[in-house]
Amino acid sequence: CPLYNHLILVNFNHNKEYLLSLQKEGIQIVPTSFYGTPDVEWEDIIIKPKVSNAGQKVQKLKAANLLKPVSSEYLIQKFMPEIVKGELSLIYFGMDYSHSVRKIPAKGEIRVQHFYGGTYKTEKAPDCLIKQANSVMESLWPEPLYARLDFIEDKGQWYLSECELIEP
Repeated sequence: CPLYNHLILVNFNHNKEYLLSLQKEGIQIVPTSFYGTPDVEWEDIIIKPKVSNAGQKVQKLKAANLLKPVSSEYLIQKFMPEIVKGELSLIYFGMDYSHSVRKIPAKGEIRVQHFYGGTYKTEKAPDCLIKQANSVMESLWPEPLYARLDFIEDKGQWYLSECELIEP
């Protein structure tokens, strides 16, 4: 199939462990455990496959109900209640910020995709978030033709939840 972003970026982006690489670069990501057990301070957690798309097999549960470590094929993230307000997706063409979209989950849902009832609306990203997203873009190599960077706000801080470099 044709690739529009470089194969190096596609290989980097196909497994959500890329978030660990970005975190090591100083990018603030949603608090994440890549090793099968949640942080002891997390009450609610999200479990998601490291390789997936469109919210498939994503689960929310109480950390106390996790009876054994999850498979290495999954990661665990701290549930951020602010997701009910939606995530803000910043769209880039090349290294240039183009626009933003607020993706809001349906009531009672945490996934924002439209087939789970999510709704989308355009929204201007705050300048501080654009600056933060630009830092994410600068850490990507080779330079992408396009990118979507998803962020969740928590107590005035923005956390990267996903980079989309495969599906335009």
